[in-house]
Amino acid sequence: MIQEFFQARDGKKLSFRWLPCDESDLVLVCMHGSTFSSQWYLMFGRMVHRNGISVCLPDWRGHGKSEGVPGDLDYSDQLQDDLADLLKHLKKEGLRPLFLEGTARDHWLHLNICTYMAVKILQAFLR
Repeated sequence: MIQEFFQARDGKKLSFRWLPCDESDLVLVCMHGSTFSSQWYLMFGRMVHRNGISVCLPDWRGHGKSEGVPGDLDYSDQLQDDLADLLKHLKKEGLRPLFLEGTARDHWLHLNICTYMAVKILQAFLR
């Protein structure tokens, strides 16, 4: 597992745990719930990784090693923008196709992200 960082559009340094798999082009991004960190998904991520899939475990701003205060957002869609910035970072690294996964506990957050970002994500990866 590798701890990495990317820069969000507001300049904050956000972290993610990276479990690369050289034998696969697939990447699973596991989004943690609002009260957790990527540590919550580490065991699951390792299991997926052992089965031949690269895994990205991002920490929302203010969680894990990401800068910021948990739950403190400058605007309502900032988490969606953070996810878009992460996906752009992964794309620059040449990683695709991508799959998103989240917890049922924070289904409202993940549905909002997926609904808001679906078209933007697809457009970004098709370009």
